[in-house]
Amino acid sequence: MRLCGRNSKRLFIVSYDLHPYTSAFWRSIMMDRIRMVKTVTIAIIDGQGGRIGVRLVEEIRKALPEAEILAAGANTAATERMLAAGAARGATGENAVRVVCRSADIIAGPVGIAIADSMLGEITPAMALAVAQSRAARVLIPIGKCETIVVGSGEKTMSELLSEAVARITDLCRGDCGQ
Repeated sequence: MRLCGRNSKRLFIVSYDLHPYTSAFWRSIMMDRIRMVKTVTIAIIDGQGGRIGVRLVEEIRKALPEAEILAAGANTAATERMLAAGAARGATGENAVRVVCRSADIIAGPVGIAIADSMLGEITPAMALAVAQSRAARVLIPIGKCETIVVGSGEKTMSELLSEAVARITDLCRGDCGQ
């Protein structure tokens, strides 16, 4: 790789080979460029009391400490609890969910976040549409409380479902998730 630039109408090219006589200025620029690695942005969306979101944030923070976790709550209680659990940033409401869905690489939460009027009406049609139309990968946890039955999800405990969700998110971050 090479770093190109212009100085006093001269084009210069500096190699990433850190020669001992390279100036400190160029050495710092090259090291910054080498360190530039895109971090994965994971959006956790939840409502009601935010219990599922809190557990997801805690487990993802353990498995992927370098990931940027954004909390988007349908209400302030859910957002506050996810922030307290370790989310980097958080916001509440319909527009927050829409904005977070645009910038996330992975969206995680209960299956109700993709269903309009679920969670006793906390998830608006615009929120569900933002989740459904996002280019992000979606990891949805099947919860039977939103009057939606996901056939084939089995009778697993919440801990098993969360462990599987975190494993899938970790696989997505590594790039080896089997679709």
